[in-house]
Amino acid sequence: LVELAKQENDNNNNNRNAPCTSTNILTCTIRSNGGMLRAFDKVGFAQCNTIQLLNFSKCTELPGWKSGCEETPRPLLDALNLNDLVSSMAKKISPLSWRTISTEEQLLIKLEQCKLNGGTSGYLPGMYEYIVPGRNRLDLKKSLDHGLVLCLDLPTPKKTSGCEIDSESGSIIELDRVEQAILVFTQDERITSLKSKWVCSIVAHSHVAFDAALWHAHSLAVARLMDSFEREDISEDAVKNATNEDNVSPFPFILAFDDALPLKPGSLAHALPRVTDECVVYSYQYEENSVH
Repeated sequence: LVELAKQENDNNNNNRNAPCTSTNILTCTIRSNGGMLRAFDKVGFAQCNTIQLLNFSKCTELPGWKSGCEETPRPLLDALNLNDLVSSMAKKISPLSWRTISTEEQLLIKLEQCKLNGGTSGYLPGMYEYIVPGRNRLDLKKSLDHGLVLCLDLPTPKKTSGCEIDSESGSIIELDRVEQAILVFTQDERITSLKSKWVCSIVAHSHVAFDAALWHAHSLAVARLMDSFEREDISEDAVKNATNEDNVSPFPFILAFDDALPLKPGSLAHALPRVTDECVVYSYQYEENSVH
């Protein structure tokens, strides 16, 4: 990896039309993989992020979720009985507030905006990896084609006294956050222990935005898009008619989300059954005069 970074950096420096940037390599492993972590440290890698993931073992215990089980699986929030933890503000956000991202370029722009506004990683979290747009990510391209890459941008509420009380839940609402989220569905063929191969990736830096994304992930509008994906229907009408009523139920999925979201006790994100052996992300920034 280090040698690859050097080669790519040299190629960029030799190309007069290429921007003058040093090559950055990202890789993932689990926290308990001490040998790999020591190897990373030895050659100059440094931890930069973690990826929050659901615990596969816990998910296989959910009714109907395990591969080979004949029982019909319930959607994630229903199966975990966590619907009540979705904030009332998130539930009030209209499905029409979600916009479809149709190109890789648009996705990269939105990821950068979330990074600048809320300190997210700037990448799309997946199953022990970042899903980086490119010619080799056919899974992401297929999701883009089917309208399964979405973003939420809500106007920043006007700040008055700094906070107010939610009339329904009685909880304090912070008024100075930008409610911004990215919601992406891909299929990961490496998943064998679960009946569903769907991966839901969420990038958000506020609890309202995260809750809204997970709530929308359970909507019939999204279910119809996922159903269209599985039926290989990529017509414009299929995407446009995603809000029409038909006989479709929300799909079960595994979840990955950005670690910029605070895991506050009592929040929906904190209550999710996450892995205890964290997925850690390491970065290597090649520098011309670096010596290892």
